[in-house]
Amino acid sequence: MIFSMSSNSLTLPPGYVLLTEGRTAPSRRWLFWACLAQIGLLVPQVTGFLQWATRQGMLPVPPVLVVGCMLLINVWLLLPRKPMVSKTSLLIIILCSMRLIDAICHRFGLLDTFAAMLTRVSLTLVFVLASILICGVARQDSVLPLCSAATISILVSSAANLAELAGHIKNSSVPGRAAGFIPDANDSAIAIICMLALLLTLQRNFWFSVVMIGVALAGIMPTLSRSGFLVFTLILATFFVQNLRKHSGKIIAASACFFLLGCLAVAIIGSSSNNRNDVNVQERIRAIFGGDTQKLESSERMKDLNDGVEGAMLRPIFGHGLGAGSGGGHPQQWRPHNQFVSLWIELGIIGAGVYTIILLALLWKACTRPSATLICIIPVIAFLPFSQTLTDTAAYWLVAIMAALLSSVRPIQFSLWRPQSQSSSIPHGLTS
Repeated sequence: MIFSMSSNSLTLPPGYVLLTEGRTAPSRRWLFWACLAQIGLLVPQVTGFLQWATRQGMLPVPPVLVVGCMLLINVWLLLPRKPMVSKTSLLIIILCSMRLIDAICHRFGLLDTFAAMLTRVSLTLVFVLASILICGVARQDSVLPLCSAATISILVSSAANLAELAGHIKNSSVPGRAAGFIPDANDSAIAIICMLALLLTLQRNFWFSVVMIGVALAGIMPTLSRSGFLVFTLILATFFVQNLRKHSGKIIAASACFFLLGCLAVAIIGSSSNNRNDVNVQERIRAIFGGDTQKLESSERMKDLNDGVEGAMLRPIFGHGLGAGSGGGHPQQWRPHNQFVSLWIELGIIGAGVYTIILLALLWKACTRPSATLICIIPVIAFLPFSQTLTDTAAYWLVAIMAALLSSVRPIQFSLWRPQSQSSSIPHGLTS
């Protein structure tokens, strides 16, 4: 049983609760609505379903209306719970605010891309603020709503990737690689892995973790993302090492299952006639499953990285403007496939410096409190050399904020209003 009831409140198992000593468990009513609210806010954004449904003409209302409605519900539910925030999270807010200000200034890119860029950066800042609120309440009251959102995100993303592999949907920008609801296959893998890292950090049920690892693996395989498999392997190895003493026999059984799943995936992906004739797909299969380390390297990406560094050195202090290092509709944009270099190109050394401080703070916390944050921090650091779009990825900032908060020794607790006292009516925010 996940829940056990007492006369006045709902008590959760240790794997799903992070409560400070002396605090009562959250009410069943609040947990129910918080789960629905966080699923409704996070899952469509993490999986890319809202954007996909809009392109397919399946969404009867504008996506911003859906996001805004779910955001307001989350604020109403979570803010009275006195959430916590870490100092590292404040730096993340500063970096996202810098990007928004730069987008407003429109220093780079074509005029017809201005609205799309401004919308994207604004939405990223909104989700960072929402993530800080969600993670703060998760540490203070219960991680169950956030775990529910992470679980469903993995299930939806993996199912979409498998559906594209089977030919039921077509959304990937690269032939032979599935991306589900997100056009970029690498971004799809990043989203799945970040939510998996979040889930493995917050809950402690071994077999549930193994099942979700298997689901995530099935979802990552069709993407053929080399960086995705590398980071996934790091997370899996860390998870097994952390549980080796307590679950050694179970780890052997789980490893055998994952090996069989990998063999089955190679057979299915390689059996397609299109994939057999696609050189890029075959090289990725040999790199990921065949152990061909030379295929893990990409001469084109190394050239892109060198070009990006040269571009950053042209305006090293203030940068070229948002979009110059991640795509801004300009013929002279750079694509360095490296988040640090991308920020350096766009915001100059100041923006890259703030990002570096965030990463160093997380690394320091991983060294001082590894049991609490190690798995959560791995994707935040490990994806840096492979992607220039991390700062626009909701799952990336969510896992970074949770890692910073869990490892914070003295988090800042805030409350903008006091919940009403118990009465015959339901208290504001469904407080317990």
